[in-house]
Amino acid sequence: MILSDTLLLRVSIPRNSRATAYCSFDGKGRVELKQGDHVTIAASQYPFPTVVSSPSEWFDSVSRTLRWNTRGAMQKAWDGTEENPEEEVEWDIDTDSACYGSEESSLSASPLRRQMSMLGM
Repeated sequence: MILSDTLLLRVSIPRNSRATAYCSFDGKGRVELKQGDHVTIAASQYPFPTVVSSPSEWFDSVSRTLRWNTRGAMQKAWDGTEENPEEEVEWDIDTDSACYGSEESSLSASPLRRQMSMLGM
């Protein structure tokens, strides 16, 4: 938001607001504003000296910071098809039914089978 240097801006929290708000100055700390509180913002009477190497440097800096006339990276739209379709592999989580014997060192033995083998059953 760019405002005139003669403007007084008053930000207030309505008395019937259900929540409070927080205000931060120069990104340092924050102050809670409760219902009915307000902050008045005005330009300083003391100018802040800046060094500008070109007439448009300040505007270019603000433009970059606020991202005026720029587009961020846009995500490609989903069209429902996969670019690299992988071969479908038929896989079942229950590779061992726990009813029949399986190798003790097998990683495919079901947890129930492993538990029973630990109990000596």
